[in-house]
Amino acid sequence: MAKLIIFVATLTAFLLLVDASIHSTTVIIDENNSRRSEEDCRDELIGAQDLKYCQEYIMQEASSRDGLDINRREEERLDRCCEQLRQMRSTCRCYGLRKAVMSAPKQRGVGRMDFDDAASVARSLPGECGMEPDSCQFGSMYGIIN
Repeated sequence: MAKLIIFVATLTAFLLLVDASIHSTTVIIDENNSRRSEEDCRDELIGAQDLKYCQEYIMQEASSRDGLDINRREEERLDRCCEQLRQMRSTCRCYGLRKAVMSAPKQRGVGRMDFDDAASVARSLPGECGMEPDSCQFGSMYGIIN
């Protein structure tokens, strides 16, 4: 009887192992839906004035990362930035912030170090504004690193 129980337990474990290895996951990327989503985010970004206040706040913070408390003017910029981010869906906020960081060097001649600092500031903005996502991951392009 003990041998039968061991045999059944072994057989059951083997069948579970075989069953687990049979399952696979297939990810299908709908490029049309992805493009449509990016276009929707572009439209939202335009509606949120290209996150102008966020860009100002990001660039100010990136150029003055001295660890001091933010002053009243910076606090107002942050509040305005948060308002602009609230106008966007959570799925588009990081897209908008990434675009704000990417266009800043073109407008102000920002160096690479400031650019990386700007990306770092932008990553945490949704969390500072108390909204989702808490932080953004931009990928690694033009010096923006996760």
